[in-house]
Amino acid sequence: MSAFATNSQGTPAVDSPGRTEGAALTLIPEKSAREWGIALTLFVASCLYCRPFYDYVGFHIDEGLALQGAQRILQGQVLYRDFFSFYTPGSYYWLALLFRIFGSSILVGRAALMVYGGLFSVLTYLLARRVCTRSNALLAVVPALLVSLPGCFVVFHGWDSTLWALLALYCAVRLLETRRWTWAFATGSLAAAACLVEQSRGCGLVIGLGAGFLILVAKDGLESWRWRENLAALMVGSALPVLGTLGYFARHGALGPMMADLMWPLRHYSAPSRLGYGAIETPFLGLLSGSPGRRAFGLFVTSPLFIVSALPIFAACIFAYRAFRLYKDGTAGQAARYYVLVSAALSGLLLATLATGRPSAINIMLQAPLFSIVLAWMVEAARTPTLRVARTLGLSYLLVSFAVLGFSFFTIPSTATATVQSRRGLIRTTPDTAEALAFIQSRVAPNQKILVYPYQPLYYYLTGTYAVSQYDRLLAGTYTPSQFEEMAGELKSSQPSVVLFNPTFTEVIPGMCPNAPLGTVVARDPVVDYLFSRYRACRTLGNPMQLSHVVFMVRDDLSCSGAGPDLAGKR
Repeated sequence: MSAFATNSQGTPAVDSPGRTEGAALTLIPEKSAREWGIALTLFVASCLYCRPFYDYVGFHIDEGLALQGAQRILQGQVLYRDFFSFYTPGSYYWLALLFRIFGSSILVGRAALMVYGGLFSVLTYLLARRVCTRSNALLAVVPALLVSLPGCFVVFHGWDSTLWALLALYCAVRLLETRRWTWAFATGSLAAAACLVEQSRGCGLVIGLGAGFLILVAKDGLESWRWRENLAALMVGSALPVLGTLGYFARHGALGPMMADLMWPLRHYSAPSRLGYGAIETPFLGLLSGSPGRRAFGLFVTSPLFIVSALPIFAACIFAYRAFRLYKDGTAGQAARYYVLVSAALSGLLLATLATGRPSAINIMLQAPLFSIVLAWMVEAARTPTLRVARTLGLSYLLVSFAVLGFSFFTIPSTATATVQSRRGLIRTTPDTAEALAFIQSRVAPNQKILVYPYQPLYYYLTGTYAVSQYDRLLAGTYTPSQFEEMAGELKSSQPSVVLFNPTFTEVIPGMCPNAPLGTVVARDPVVDYLFSRYRACRTLGNPMQLSHVVFMVRDDLSCSGAGPDLAGKR
């Protein structure tokens, strides 16, 4: 029987005589019109599922970084040379390309996220379907669809890196099945793109795929893999994006600054922001406090975070077991090779997540479209009669808990009872935030240079303004004193007429960076010192309990001109 054969019921076939792989490779779903129909339905349904989040803006503190960075690039600035970032350049230039084609609007970025949601579901299903029944392959879609993307529906590099990594893994599996150089070239190109979008995750994927392919080639022999043409295609595909990127920045005199910026987090950010594996971050921590009954309910609601955090560990265990079995068995079917390759790639992603020093539950959840394949494997392996009851109970708990957490995310956009026409698209948000945004836009001109301090770059993007500094944010406890002095110098030389200042932001720093030196957090801030010596407060905007809260300030030689209650002199 062929390794790609399937029976009429779509249940696992026997991968080799006298032995069942638990979930043997049953088919290549791309050869089935019915599977393509399911994939198309998944894509459309997933996009529609994400629709309520499309135009809702909750002022997530990181969303403005990629948006404003892409806008800077459209204005002719060069990343690293003209503005600071410690992320690899992929997301900035990818988003700038989308803006160039469809127009600069936050809704363009959000539409891309909706498409990502559809692709996540399709690719996860196709990868899981190769060794799982249809129902279990559909189960793999649940974590990403219900809680992963809706839980953090913001435009930033995390989703870009997950997409490129998932595409690279899919192409690697197609290379395993066909041994064709076209899939080798695509695998190399997409893996390189994943590195250019998020350095740690992309490198982890490359290491994992490399280990998986080395094990398979050592088992099968070089010639069976057409190693000359496939290795050449893989290397060329990997080199072209990297060499093109290095050439671009070298041409614009930004290669040195790029290397310095990309090394910056290793010296300054990793240690202060370090968290334990699977750590729960704000706002979920609030669900785990209070009365015993409240804590029990909170534990149930947040249990999907623990479940998804366990999947990378299971992937590493599966990799070790499958690699051992591959060498122990005299012959191994295609299913065994599939498990080795995919689990190796997922293990590489686990290593990368650990290496960042921030393997929190939320960061792992951002990779749920990849790791949820393991969930389908585990449920498929539990189809034996002795595990039937445990399987039923486990599936019931899993579906209910994921549905409850997913529903809680859907309640967030319902608070957006106000709309406001920002300069980057019509958005829904809370009344306080809508009023603040409208007020700011009435008093600053498009393309005007202002300062938003210390951390809310989304205001720059939505109001169509730009920072007076190369820094779109500064975070006490992680950024260096010299960087604060540098921003203070840029502020003194430009003297913008308007500053948006969040005086309470330092209160959330311990939650974001728990190991940030307390002395650094409360130390003298030259930017704040200059603000209160040369600027006066005119009006408090937004809800003080939210991170979108800012104080509208103007230079002392300017009038608040009807900006509201005069708060001058209050610090």
